[in-house]
Amino acid sequence: MDNNERELDKIWWEKQKNEGWKKLTDSLAQDPAIHSRFNNFIKKFYWRFRLKKGIPRGSYSPEVDFQGFKEFIISETTLGSCLNSWNVTFEGTRWGYQKIYHAIIHIFINQIYLLNKLGMERFIVSNPNGFPMGDYPFLKIHFDKLIKTIAHELAHAYQHTINLEKEGETSQCESSGEKDVNGNFLYPELVVEHTQLIEEIKQMIIGSTEYQEFKNWWTNQNLSPETPEKDEEEEFEKLVSLLKGSKDLLDLEKKYYAIKKNPFYDRNKNTLSGNENNQQFLDNCYAKKATDLETSSTNNPNNISNFNGGLWIFILILWGIALLAIGIFIFSGRKGNNKKSTSL
Repeated sequence: MDNNERELDKIWWEKQKNEGWKKLTDSLAQDPAIHSRFNNFIKKFYWRFRLKKGIPRGSYSPEVDFQGFKEFIISETTLGSCLNSWNVTFEGTRWGYQKIYHAIIHIFINQIYLLNKLGMERFIVSNPNGFPMGDYPFLKIHFDKLIKTIAHELAHAYQHTINLEKEGETSQCESSGEKDVNGNFLYPELVVEHTQLIEEIKQMIIGSTEYQEFKNWWTNQNLSPETPEKDEEEEFEKLVSLLKGSKDLLDLEKKYYAIKKNPFYDRNKNTLSGNENNQQFLDNCYAKKATDLETSSTNNPNNISNFNGGLWIFILILWGIALLAIGIFIFSGRKGNNKKSTSL
């Protein structure tokens, strides 16, 4: 650490000590405009990442209640957290009872990050007295670290989402993953997956226009209030959900024909910022759904039972007609014999 950095740390320590940092940031933490910025930013990338992974809004019934950014927290152990609460209800069907999973997900961010909005890049974690050469122990709280924390918590939210119906742990990470007595992770596959998800989500955020807009606002380069805008990802998700909700091949064809007339279908811009453009993405969704419906139609035992049931009804009708014809024939014969007897 050079002398300039030490001087900055000294200045920041004087402002932050004795909970001075809290006094500096409390009003920001309670500002509805700041809360709205965080909430919209975090919600947007949760749904965008799910759509990128082929899990659009409406994929679950009931859908995961992702409530985005909840609030700023004060913690000395974590820079952010993701709270997943869920419960199970049972719904009766003709085959018995079916488990229905209900999930609510919130994301929290440490309030110390708001010091960065005031120009500070480090949070001094304790009194520097006794540290060699005047070094101040600190936590990094610069903007890129904030983005990584958001990506970290979104990775937890995504793991909770895809593992909703899984028994046991649904999300683990390197920083707080559970370990055995030897220091080995109890759920290493979840930890590895979480690390990969962080990088994937972070790159998706950094490559977006929203990232630069958020950064400009954060560094006070753009002080204009946030204006509501049409959520293109949500509109695009509706098209995908429309295809995935098709009940049969005829319904699928009608919806696909209507979607091909939608402006999103031929748009040159990729709504998802992924490898596939809109047309390729929707075409692939259509092809997959068509395959699923064809397979379901072939293998569904209900179709066979319906066919067998219809066949039996048809046979019974034929039997009824035959019996009716026999009855009429017998009745007609008896009537003829009665006439002959009377004439004699």
